[in-house]
Amino acid sequence: AKIFEDSLPSLLNLVEEVAEDPKDVTLIFDRGCNDEDLIRLIEDKTHCIGKLKRNQDPDELLRTPVDELDHLFTTDKDHEVRGLTNEGEAFGKCRQIVVMWHEGTAAKKKKRLKRYREKAFEVCEDLEERVGKGGPGPDFTAKGIQREMDSLREVEKAIDWSFDEESQSYSWEFNKDEWERLLDEAGKSLLFTSHEGWKAEDIVRAYAGKWRIERNFRLLKGPVPLRPIYHWKDRRIGEHCFLMFILLLVHRFLMEEIRESVLEEYGIGGETVLRLLQELRLVTSKSSDTNEPEFVVEDRGAIENAVIQSLNLERFVPDG
Repeated sequence: AKIFEDSLPSLLNLVEEVAEDPKDVTLIFDRGCNDEDLIRLIEDKTHCIGKLKRNQDPDELLRTPVDELDHLFTTDKDHEVRGLTNEGEAFGKCRQIVVMWHEGTAAKKKKRLKRYREKAFEVCEDLEERVGKGGPGPDFTAKGIQREMDSLREVEKAIDWSFDEESQSYSWEFNKDEWERLLDEAGKSLLFTSHEGWKAEDIVRAYAGKWRIERNFRLLKGPVPLRPIYHWKDRRIGEHCFLMFILLLVHRFLMEEIRESVLEEYGIGGETVLRLLQELRLVTSKSSDTNEPEFVVEDRGAIENAVIQSLNLERFVPDG
């Protein structure tokens, strides 16, 4: 949030420079950037779409049953996305709020919740057995117990527990109602926007589009690594980051060039293509009865052939 606050003025100035009408631009951000003053600053110049934290739910909209949400679309991975537009107060004013449910996210979240529920039982049963039983070592503290419970993530909400440091007593009980609430809210999110009149599908698709930016950050941590940076002057570091940004643009352009013929045809991602390109080897051979060498790309499979043809890489293979 601090970085967002520091960067926002220059970002808004850039929007005004490149857009004929700044209101045609929509800034999209996640829950970590939620700040009423910053959102009002954005709305003075342009529009935004963001995600509410669960404690910012104005009217328990997350409790809306999935079957009451409208079908919006189906993703490329055959996951259904549902949503419903409501009005509610967020950041000091009435706004459009969309309850969004993603089938794939719901399945992953429920699986994670069940895994942490098993861990919760193990942790609570272990504490119940150890607390107040004496033995070597110092007594348990409230801070230590809270640290154990924090490891259970959101499943802690489904554990009614108490600890008395003076008497060294610990007790717990599994709250089935709260557990059902956690399962019911799995895969649901609350999106808010400053746009008026946008449909739920428009808002959800716009928000979901930020995966392209997130993928670029993953590239900088893996196939197109930003680090190590062998510079210490600010100007040189800036130049290094700028060159990496240009490299990302080239990478994204190439991936769009082969999207239909390679990525969609073979169901693979850009990272896989980048790895295949890095593994391409050019083999040189020469018969004993000729002075002309031959150049051949080694281990060309169907995917490699499709990439080479789509990007016209044959032009880089010497004729001999």
